Amino acid sequence: MPYLGSRAEEAAGRVMGSLLGNGLNSINHVLKRRSRFDSKRELSDAVDTGIRGIVRAFSSGKAQFGGVVQSAASRKAVLRGAMSLYGSGQTKAARELIALLKSKGVFETALTAIVNEHFGIKGWTIE
Repeated sequence: MPYLGSRAEEAAGRVMGSLLGNGLNSINHVLKRRSRFDSKRELSDAVDTGIRGIVRAFSSGKAQFGGVVQSAASRKAVLRGAMSLYGSGQTKAARELIALLKSKGVFETALTAIVNEHFGIKGWTIE
């Protein structure tokens, strides 16, 4: 199934997937600049664009939840693996892995935690 969002979201999603999935911090200093559109948001607009790309890729179309994984550590490990796969262009494998998560809520909770941990902040939420 083709990606249903904008090309910018897809590209940013793959970059954020690579960064978050592999724990790469090399451009965190750029991404930790406050949003130009909402100064209350601690991270740049590029992060939100990328996260929208990840959310759209993993929660639309053929992406299905309903697995058994829901514990905090396990859901983050599954999601990191799926984001790494997605970032490297392995969308089908990423969706198969993400299907192990119990629900979209478990996915969103894990994604929020991973972003906050990766950037060393608290309070960031999916927009």
